Amino acid sequence: MEQSSNSIVITDLDANIEYVNQAFVKETGYSFDEALGQNPRLLNSGKNPKEIYDEMWSCLTRGETWKGEFINRRKDGSEYIESVTTSPVRQSNGQVTHYMAIKENITRRRNNEAKIEWLSRMHQLLSLVNEAIVRTKNRNELFAAICNSSVEAKLFRFAWIGMLDEKRICVIPVVSAGVEEGYMAKVNIRLDDERTSNGPIGRSIRTGIHALVQDIESDPSMSPWRDEALRRGYRASGAFPIYEAGIATGTINVYAEEAHFFSPDIIRLMLDLVSAVSLALDMFANKQRREQVEDEIVQLNVGLEHRVQERTRQLEAANKELEAFSYSVSHDLRAPLRSIDGFSRVLSKKYHAQLDATGQDWLGRVCRASQHMGHLIDDMLQLSQVVRSPLKREWVGLSKIAEDVADDLSKTNSERQVKFVLQQGLSVQADSGLLRIVMNNLLGNAYKFTGKKANAEIEFGERDVGGERTFFVCDNGDGFNMEYAHKLFGTFQRLHTVSEFEGTGIGLATVQRIIRRHNGEVWAEAIEGQGATFYFTLPQRERGGLAEQDAVE
Repeated sequence: MEQSSNSIVITDLDANIEYVNQAFVKETGYSFDEALGQNPRLLNSGKNPKEIYDEMWSCLTRGETWKGEFINRRKDGSEYIESVTTSPVRQSNGQVTHYMAIKENITRRRNNEAKIEWLSRMHQLLSLVNEAIVRTKNRNELFAAICNSSVEAKLFRFAWIGMLDEKRICVIPVVSAGVEEGYMAKVNIRLDDERTSNGPIGRSIRTGIHALVQDIESDPSMSPWRDEALRRGYRASGAFPIYEAGIATGTINVYAEEAHFFSPDIIRLMLDLVSAVSLALDMFANKQRREQVEDEIVQLNVGLEHRVQERTRQLEAANKELEAFSYSVSHDLRAPLRSIDGFSRVLSKKYHAQLDATGQDWLGRVCRASQHMGHLIDDMLQLSQVVRSPLKREWVGLSKIAEDVADDLSKTNSERQVKFVLQQGLSVQADSGLLRIVMNNLLGNAYKFTGKKANAEIEFGERDVGGERTFFVCDNGDGFNMEYAHKLFGTFQRLHTVSEFEGTGIGLATVQRIIRRHNGEVWAEAIEGQGATFYFTLPQRERGGLAEQDAVE
């Protein structure tokens, strides 16, 4: 018995100690002499229920062995848990003369088992919270799930979540679960109040670090709420900060029934929990902002649709006015012009002899002006039709159009010798009618501005400019000063006088609008007195296939 690692106690039938071994002395702190004659209840911590002693003595008086556990107290006041086996000691004749108790300290085992149990519950809580993060749709739903799960997992007696108000002064309770019994009405935490702001919740929000009270009964920071907490069975508490967009905006507050409940492992898992919750809150906030932006986009789209409809109505009205104007130009203005031109011709023919040279010159100017006005009207009508007419894309033989235009130009003045160099086989997807207007203007201008050249030459073809397919019309005519190139495509803009070269100044503006309607660009390069080159692009949509192109060609 002296060599045993377990405590051994032998008492008489009246439970007076007659023997203890060295293991008992080492475990309890009582010497052999101090224990001798004492009742084993010398070690009673006061935490063992009376029923356990009644059960033990009932077994012993029946001559049976009893096994159980006691929470005992050493001589220094510290407590430990023992597994006790107490048996009757019989003499050879069967008479019971003593009782012997063999006692094993199982405190560490029980603590480990309790630790494992608490960690298991803590992991269960984390699992429930993660499920809630996926399932819930907003902050308050998530908070309710956290508090309910904390209590349902039998980790905490009470749990609640508080958030700062807009002024970041008052902690407002949001949700709670567990044994509350009016405790929330007693909380009233303000960060501008020294007494309450120094409590665990106030400290946690102010510092952004969790704050623990391992023993509510003795911790001075819990003095404003100690009596109310102890009355409801709270012995330890923890406040863990919640972050939104990196700022502590509230706390998860939990209360345990046991003092010194918060072990390092439980603290670590609680920190994992609040980290997941903070991430979820940021996700909720991002989702809410995204939904707000989506709503704003919907409203903007509705407003934009209304504005587009209004602009469409205005555009339709403007187009109708333009059509009326075009009709007026086409009919109402042409009639007086025809009268002016016609009567001027009659006057010049019948009364030519009665007019002196000055009168004939003036009359000639009237005729030329009326004819010029007629050309201007034609060009203005063409420009307006270019803008308003629908764009019809099809495969167009651009080389064939150039040949037709060149042939027509050659017939206008059979005395001129102009060399046309036209690249063959060029085709594009574009509006055939509009491209004919482009070629008429560009080749017509080249023909006009080479009028003073004895060896006039005009070329049409295709080049690669900056990796893009580009068409060009080049001539060796009069050219122009590049300093004024920005005026080329403006309406009624001319770089030569009417006396030098006739024209209305609308042709190139028409060309530019047609090319831009095809999403292309047009520009010019020239050397004064040596000729000019006009370039234009016609970006192509994807072809429907070679068979389609072959069929068109």
